[in-house]
Order: sequence, then structure tokens, then C-alpha cells
Amino acid sequence: MLFGFWHCGDHQSLSGFTATTPNYVLDHLSVDAAQAVADYWDRQVLTDRSRELIRQIGAGSVFEDSLELSSTMKWTPSFARDFEKYRGYSVLRYLPAVAGAGEAGNGKPSFDFPDGIGARIREDYRQSWSDLYLNNRVRTLQKWLHGQGRTLRAQPYGNAIDAPYVASQLDIPEGESLGFGNILLSTNVEKHKLLAAGAHMSGRTVVSMECCAYLALPYGTTAGQNLQEIYRAYAGGVTQQVWSGFPYADLDGATWPGWDGFAFPLVFAENWGPRQPTWQHYRSINDHLGRLQLVLRQGRPRFDVAVYWRSFDIPQLEDGINIPTASALARDGYTYEYLSPAIFREPYAVYDGSRLFPQKSSYKALILRQESVIPLDTARRFVSYARRGLPIVIVGTLPSRTPGYYKAAEEDAGVQAAMQELQGLPNVVTVANDDAIPGALATLGVEPSVRRDQDSGLLSLRRQTEDTDYYYLFNYTRALAAGVDLPLSGADADLEAALEGEGRPYELDAWSGAIRPIAGYRRDGGRIVLPLQLRKGDVRVIAISRRSLDGGPRPGASAVAGPGAELLYRGGQLVLRSSQPGEHTLSLADGTSGGATIAAVPAPILLDRWQLKADAWEPGASATETRIVSHQVTVNALPGGMLPGWLLLPGLTIASGQGRYSTTVNLGPAWSGGHGAWLDLGSVLDTAAVTVNGQRLPPINLLDPSRIDLGPYLQPGDNSIVVDIATTLGNRVRISRLTNPYIASGLYGGVLPQNYGLLGPVRLMPYGEAVVTVPGA
Repeated sequence: MLFGFWHCGDHQSLSGFTATTPNYVLDHLSVDAAQAVADYWDRQVLTDRSRELIRQIGAGSVFEDSLELSSTMKWTPSFARDFEKYRGYSVLRYLPAVAGAGEAGNGKPSFDFPDGIGARIREDYRQSWSDLYLNNRVRTLQKWLHGQGRTLRAQPYGNAIDAPYVASQLDIPEGESLGFGNILLSTNVEKHKLLAAGAHMSGRTVVSMECCAYLALPYGTTAGQNLQEIYRAYAGGVTQQVWSGFPYADLDGATWPGWDGFAFPLVFAENWGPRQPTWQHYRSINDHLGRLQLVLRQGRPRFDVAVYWRSFDIPQLEDGINIPTASALARDGYTYEYLSPAIFREPYAVYDGSRLFPQKSSYKALILRQESVIPLDTARRFVSYARRGLPIVIVGTLPSRTPGYYKAAEEDAGVQAAMQELQGLPNVVTVANDDAIPGALATLGVEPSVRRDQDSGLLSLRRQTEDTDYYYLFNYTRALAAGVDLPLSGADADLEAALEGEGRPYELDAWSGAIRPIAGYRRDGGRIVLPLQLRKGDVRVIAISRRSLDGGPRPGASAVAGPGAELLYRGGQLVLRSSQPGEHTLSLADGTSGGATIAAVPAPILLDRWQLKADAWEPGASATETRIVSHQVTVNALPGGMLPGWLLLPGLTIASGQGRYSTTVNLGPAWSGGHGAWLDLGSVLDTAAVTVNGQRLPPINLLDPSRIDLGPYLQPGDNSIVVDIATTLGNRVRISRLTNPYIASGLYGGVLPQNYGLLGPVRLMPYGEAVVTVPGA
């Protein structure tokens, strides 16, 4: 057979993204092409005015999106020469096994060689692709940007790229919710871990995410949906949220409420900005996220387990490469991330007899999972770790060969010998499947940093400084996120958790910014044991510190409260808060008992009658003008206490906008400082803020509006309660777009209308307070 090969440009271009078209896609594997991009930016984009604006806000980053290249095989003039330098042999005689295998080299070639030779050649092609992308494109762009005091933020996936290793070399690696969620589902925590692990190896604290681009949901995404999407990514190691996107207000062809960033037929959320009724509340949401990100950038990461991972793609579909987030390993509380072979070649890839990568993520153990291929140097390094005592769990069969073609027979034999020795060491356990991993780790004496008393979907992330351990805790959910927000998994959590750390525990309220010492806990060795209640999809931040985090005096005694009660510190005293009157006995942390007496507590009060002033947002005289039409409505509770949503209220069935719900409750003349109350809003769509007796409360937890403390704001007699809500714009945009014959209603605002409003049931839940008597006090 005779084959002929040549290389040329594939003429890929893009249109509709800039004012000038077409936009040609340059070679991503050569220094010259990367430099051409840099030169173009210097000439055409970074004008004097642009540079001045950049100087005013700081250096900043230049962003490169995920690689969405054409499906043809990718080459560059120096590819053959560089391939031989990297791989040790010439690829030219083996081109038939590569040609036709697609842009990532993982498709079916036009011709193949027998005995697995072709597969090995393509492995070398993919590794070389990744090497050239990093060495020729990434490093060239970094050299250009660093010379100007800027950094490179990039999404290193979409083609044959070793994502964890390339992420370790980037200034700011970035993932996305859409591509990491298989288009139809909410984002996959595991895929974010691939990039975050690289940042953890470099010591950089910023791992970015582009969120929240849902299919067929523009003007229909809710704050709760967005927050859960971001919380999932934070659990995967993300520390920077980038909203997608903020479109121009007006361009040719725009219709109300403004130009769409992703218009028909590629209809994606979201069109952020003041065109959204909820925009008024997104300052508090962004402040909340900023506080979480601040916590997640403290100190160094601490993980329980490293997972060996070898691939050159972050696949769209679930294919078993990653451990499922709802696996037994995660549900038993273990934290883990993925490391590729190149990372194990770095100087910091050491085991110090206690921790693997001690100056990075400080793993307690290593998992080698369902792998058939491992480089010889990596296999030998694993043996070296195990000889020194590193616990290792092997899942499934052992790797039996090395990747690539060069010296394959010799290196395969080396891999097999190394794996045979590894499996025979006493601190190495082999199991059949993922479900057996937690038991194997327990057998090896490896415990999770967050131990709990029951199986749970609670995910954790730990950061450690010299004196403080920070824990990000997320009650995991997953959802269908295309055209509708439909929960697929998740349950409220009510459990006891034991967190590693020395010192006193604090709760960091990321909504209000308050830092409060936790009074309800006990110690167990080097752990703090405390109760955790978390709504599905919600988060908490706990810090265990040897210094005072709130700036106040050293807290007093701690104790464990009974069901329905909580403990807090006030003025250095331990205070019990409960809705149950009578005598309460508490187990103090020192082994003694304390007590408190709660006086009579009023019964819960159903707030079943409200006055609503609804401002409906209507199309104005132009695409960017919004007209406000106000409605006054009396809202009475339905049987069972729920309040009717806007779909059931006169004049509001197709409305979107903002609403103010007002009511008054009389607490009687006997209301005193010994009483307070929680406000339970029940259900709200979409965002909300609360004002009591003219005082605006701190931002409420939009994922759990059931326990809003009104204690400091209530008074004897009449009390005014106001709940300001804002809706999505989806219901109204859906109707306005029906007149456009090219746009189906299901493509805007989701596939179903949303039932906006304060939906309740809304209840005032009184509580009593009493100082706990402590023996010897």
C-alpha cells in the first residue's frame, strides 16, 4: 500500500463574535501562531485608551476560552521534529495510524497497525499535542503577558491536553459549568477537580469557573439554581466565579429587554445586568460568593487521597474515568483529587513518611484505579512511595503496560515487575470496585478529615494555615439544567461531624459576614465534634482556630444541646435558645452537666395575610426601555398555609418584576428580652430581602430562608414585617417573544412558566433564651 501525506491550513473561521468577520482560527501548536495573536492584540486591541483603563483597575488577565477547533487532524510545521525530540522516534513512517483519527487523535484512523502498535502511536500523538500546546502556545502567551504585568487565564481542554498538568503551569486555570455538566446536567464536581489539582501543585490560589450558561434558560435562571451550580464548583476546588454573560444593551435586531448574548438558535443563559429584576439583590449574592472564595484561598489545601489519572481530555459524557461524586468514597467523607503522570515527575512529588506531596495537598493515601496503562517512571515512583509506607489502594486490575511506542517491550516488562512488587507490599490493598475503597482505606488506618456518624451527600473542602483549619461544607445535589431546573438528587442533612483541627470552632456566615464562636461542640482527640444541619444544596463554613477569629474575648464553656435547641455565647456566657419551655439539662464538654430554664414560649404564628405591591416590568418604547406597571393585591393564604404565587393573582399571571409583601403581627405587651423569634419564609421565587420595624436585616440565606433570626428587631405590640422579592424576567419575556415567528416560547424563560412570589407558608417561630448554669460558676 502506498500513502501520501501533506499538511496545510484547515481554513477554520468564526463569525458573529466580533464586529469584523471572518475571524480565522490560528494554529494552536506553534510559537509563531501564538506570537501572531500577541502581536495582533498589541496592535489592534490594546489601544492607548484600553491600556489606560487596564492600569486604573490593575493588571488583570487575558482570557482564552476552551479549544473548540475543527474536527480535522491537527498539525504544525515543526510537529514531526518536535515529536521525535519528545518521543524518541520519527512519527513519519507511522502517519497512517494517526491520519483520520480526528483533532484529538482518539478517533478511528484511516489505517491501523497490528498488535496495538497503532494505539501506542496515537498515545504518543496525544502526548505530543499536549506538550506542544503547553510549550509553544501557553508559554508564548505567558511570556508576552508577563512582560506587560498581566497573566493568562485559560480553559485548557477541548483537545488532547493533560489538563491537570497544564493547569499547574497556567497562571489561572478555568473550567465552566456548561461543558462540565454535559450540556443538560448541572456541573460535574469531578471535572473541576482536574484543574484545581494543577493549581494546588503550583501553589496558586485562583481557580476560575465560567458560570452559569444553561441551555434554553435565558431570563429563567434562579438564584437558588445558580448558587447550587457555583457551590458544586467550589466543592471541586474553584475559587473564582465569572458570570456568563453581560451582553451589550442594544445592537441591530434587538428586542425587549435588550440584545441577547446568545440568540436563536444557540439560546443560552444568561443576560445579566439591570435588565433583570433580581439585579438589585445580586450585590449581596456576589458579596456572599466573595466571602466563600476568600475562605477557599486561605493557606494550603488538604486532601485525604490522591487519585492517579491519565487522560488527554475532559469528556462531555460520564465514562467512568472519574470517581462519581456520589460514590461510597465521597459519602464516607473522604476528599480526593486527580493527578496525572507528569505531576509525579515534579521535584515536589515526594512522600515524607507521613504525607504525599506534603508541601502541596498533603495526601494521606494514593488510589490507583481501573488503570491499564502507566508510565514506567511513575510505576517505579509508586513502588518507592509504598516501600516507605504510603497506603495505596488498587481498584480492579493492575496496569500492565507503558503508554507509547518507544522501547515498548522493555518498558512494559518494567511496569509489570513494578506492579507485581507494589501489590505484594503490606500497605497496599487491592479491591474489586469503587464501593470497596472506603473499607480498604480504613483497613490501612486512613481516616477522612471530616468523619461523620452516617452516610451523607455532604462534600467538604479543607484549607489550612499555621493556626486555622477552614472547612467548606456543601450538601451535594445534582439537577437537570436545560430548559428547566429539575432536581435529580439531594436530601437535607442532619448529622454529627468530627473535623480534624486544634483550637476552637467558629462559624463564618458568608451571607452576613459575621464570625461567631460555636458553643455547641465537644472534643474527641484531635477533632472537634459538632452537629450539622444543612438543607440540600446549601453550604456552611466552619473554622477551627488556635486564635480568636471574631476579635472577641475567649469563649467560655461548650456543651451539647438537645434536639430543637441551640447554644450561643453572649457576653462571655453560654446561652441556650429553644422553642421548648421548661428545664433543659446539657452535657458540658468537660464531662459535667449544666442546666437552663426556658420560660413560657408563645406558639408559632402563621402569617397568612399580606399586602402586595407588585411592580410588573413591561416592554417600553424601545428594546432597552422597561415600563413599570404597579398592582396592589391582597394575598391570603390557601388551605394549609401556602400563599398563592403570581400565576394565580389578578393582573400578574404573565408578569415579571419586583414585589413588596407587607404584614403586621402583634406580639402583645409581655414580649421581652427573654424572647425572640425565627422567621420562616417557606418558599420564595426568586430573591428576597427582609425588613422588620423599619430595619433592613442582613442578607438572608436564599437556600434556607427558614431560620431568619428576628430577635434583635422585634418589640412588644405591633411589628411590621416587609419582604421584598424580585423575580426572573422569564414569564414576561416568554410572552413578548411569542410574536417572533422564529423563536419558540420554550427557548426563553425555560420550558414552563415560573410561579413567582413569597409562597410560604410564612411562620413566626418564637423561642426563649436562658443562661446555662455551669458548675463552679
